[in-house]
Amino acid sequence: MEKYSKALAKIIKKLRTQCNLTQEQLSFEINISTSYLGMIERGERNISLKNIYEIAKYFKLKPSELLQKTEEEIKNER
Repeated sequence: MEKYSKALAKIIKKLRTQCNLTQEQLSFEINISTSYLGMIERGERNISLKNIYEIAKYFKLKPSELLQKTEEEIKNER
């Protein structure tokens, strides 16, 4: 499970930085704390389905697309 958390963390951080957003800006937009977002981006916390949905929605993705990007990241790491 840890590899999925780490891969999802990498995807979320990549999306955020591609949009030139700080953790503070994204956490405000999706209504979570900055420290929680930081832990998500480091793969230290499991992310809830609600937060997956909110992050995907913010980046104009479906939650399934966000998870697909995670699967692709795992395949690329091999």
